[in-house]
Amino acid sequence: MENENLLTELEEAFYRFAWGLNAIELMVLGLGQAKDPYAGGFQAVWLYLKEAEEEVRNLFEAVSAPGTTA
Repeated sequence: MENENLLTELEEAFYRFAWGLNAIELMVLGLGQAKDPYAGGFQAVWLYLKEAEEEVRNLFEAVSAPGTTA
Protein backbone atom coordinates (compact mmCIF):
# COMPACT_ATOMS: atom_id res chain seq x y z
CA MET A 1 0.00 0.00 0.00
CA GLU A 2 2.86 2.38 0.79
CA ASN A 3 4.24 1.93 -2.73
CA GLU A 4 0.87 2.91 -4.19
CA ASN A 5 0.92 6.12 -2.14
CA LEU A 6 4.46 6.85 -3.30
CA LEU A 7 3.47 6.28 -6.92
CA THR A 8 0.51 8.63 -6.51
CA GLU A 9 2.74 11.32 -5.03
CA LEU A 10 5.29 10.76 -7.80
CA GLU A 11 2.58 11.09 -10.42
CA GLU A 12 1.34 14.36 -8.90
CA ALA A 13 4.87 15.78 -8.81
CA PHE A 14 5.45 14.68 -12.38
CA TYR A 15 2.32 16.45 -13.59
CA ARG A 16 3.38 19.67 -11.84
CA PHE A 17 6.73 19.38 -13.62
CA ALA A 18 4.98 18.75 -16.96
CA TRP A 19 2.75 21.81 -16.48
CA GLY A 20 5.81 23.97 -15.84
CA LEU A 21 7.45 22.51 -18.91
CA ASN A 22 4.39 23.45 -20.96
CA ALA A 23 4.73 27.02 -19.71
CA ILE A 24 8.40 27.05 -20.77
CA GLU A 25 7.36 25.79 -24.20
CA LEU A 26 5.00 28.74 -24.55
CA MET A 27 7.83 31.08 -23.60
CA VAL A 28 10.09 29.47 -26.21
CA LEU A 29 7.44 29.92 -28.88
CA GLY A 30 6.86 33.54 -27.91
CA LEU A 31 10.56 34.37 -27.80
CA GLY A 32 11.06 32.74 -31.18
CA GLN A 33 8.22 34.70 -32.71
CA ALA A 34 9.61 37.91 -31.22
CA LYS A 35 13.04 37.02 -32.61
CA ASP A 36 14.54 37.45 -29.17
CA PRO A 37 18.29 36.70 -29.04
CA TYR A 38 17.76 34.37 -26.07
CA ALA A 39 15.22 32.19 -27.89
CA GLY A 40 17.81 29.61 -29.02
CA GLY A 41 19.27 29.10 -25.57
CA PHE A 42 15.86 28.93 -23.98
CA GLN A 43 14.81 26.37 -26.58
CA ALA A 44 17.90 24.25 -25.87
CA VAL A 45 16.98 24.14 -22.17
CA TRP A 46 13.37 23.28 -23.03
CA LEU A 47 14.45 20.44 -25.34
CA TYR A 48 16.74 19.01 -22.65
CA LEU A 49 13.95 19.09 -20.08
CA LYS A 50 11.43 17.68 -22.58
CA GLU A 51 13.69 14.68 -23.20
CA ALA A 52 14.03 14.17 -19.45
CA GLU A 53 10.24 14.37 -19.09
CA GLU A 54 9.76 11.66 -21.70
CA GLU A 55 12.29 9.42 -20.00
CA VAL A 56 10.68 9.89 -16.59
CA ARG A 57 7.22 9.27 -18.09
CA ASN A 58 8.42 5.98 -19.62
CA LEU A 59 10.02 4.88 -16.35
CA PHE A 60 6.93 5.83 -14.37
CA GLU A 61 4.70 3.85 -16.73
CA ALA A 62 7.00 0.85 -16.45
CA VAL A 63 7.00 0.96 -12.66
CA SER A 64 3.27 1.52 -12.33
CA ALA A 65 2.27 -1.19 -14.83
CA PRO A 66 0.08 -3.95 -13.39
CA GLY A 67 2.14 -6.82 -12.06
CA THR A 68 5.20 -4.65 -11.43
CA THR A 69 6.53 -4.35 -7.92
CA ALA A 70 8.21 -1.12 -6.89
